[in-house]
Amino acid sequence: MTMVRLPDCPPWRRLLVAATAVLPIAALVPAIAGWVPLWLTTAGVTVPAWLALFALASRDPAWRRGLVLAVLCGMAACLVYDGVRLALTAAGGLQDGIPNIGRMLVGDLGAPTAEVAALGYYYRYVGDGGGLALAFLMGRRYGVRAGMAFGAVVCVGLWATLALFPMARALLFPLTPYALAMTLAGHLVYGGVLGWLLGRVVACGPEAGHGAPEPLVTLVVRETAELPAIQDRPPHVLQGS
Repeated sequence: MTMVRLPDCPPWRRLLVAATAVLPIAALVPAIAGWVPLWLTTAGVTVPAWLALFALASRDPAWRRGLVLAVLCGMAACLVYDGVRLALTAAGGLQDGIPNIGRMLVGDLGAPTAEVAALGYYYRYVGDGGGLALAFLMGRRYGVRAGMAFGAVVCVGLWATLALFPMARALLFPLTPYALAMTLAGHLVYGGVLGWLLGRVVACGPEAGHGAPEPLVTLVVRETAELPAIQDRPPHVLQGS
């Protein structure tokens, strides 16, 4: 399969894409906390923002293909992740919390599992799995190790949500050593598979042989450090002559 090469773009644009991409998983936090219903943020913020993102990306075939491939890779990685997660969930006697996402989407925590499970998993695969893949895509460093590091960071965010909000533990799973190990294993699998897949279908920046592109954080730090300080400028520059 021919790799898609994403064109270079300014760091602020990559940050904007990444921020838009993580809206689905970020919206779960205020929903779990009881601040803003998930159905409201999904309909009023996430869906319009994603539609705008892909509409703008459609103007450039390379960007359109890259974003679509990233979402598909994220969904595939999420499928492998769920194979591990569901097996460990059953072995530990824990509940599957994904149907509760469907319940939050319909605004009824008492809805039957059969009626909301598919909706919860759709949100998980497209929004969470695909959205995180889009954010990882903007980092421009792919591969198993980079993906596993990304997965570990996401996992820490999940742990923080569980620790801060009792409702998260009720809707998802309790904060126990087994649950911590289960989620870490699952996120490492997700990130590793995602990094491996993206490394084979997407490239970005200069053509091969012209140097590898810098990751987003390194690029921002380097460009900031290279800004000339005012005190280092010659007097004639400061005076405009």
